[in-house]
Amino acid sequence: MASDSGSSSSEASPIDEQDAGLIATAFKLSVQDVIMDAHQVATWQEPGDDLLVSLARRHSFEVRGAVAYLLSLRKAMRGHSSSD
Repeated sequence: MASDSGSSSSEASPIDEQDAGLIATAFKLSVQDVIMDAHQVATWQEPGDDLLVSLARRHSFEVRGAVAYLLSLRKAMRGHSSSD
């Protein structure tokens, strides 16, 4: 998979890097993966079920893990947007 770091650096991140680090540690992911997923969540236009399936497949999460991850992302994103 090609690196996407160049395109996301010019856009405002939908999640604080410290929050991304905490989520990455909790779910055993890289910070860059969490930031990329936050961008996906922020721009998702399809049904929410499809987003859960996408995250679960991408990270090999069980359903509960995908739900917990998505909730963590959304909570951190809400906190980040309210602090702007």
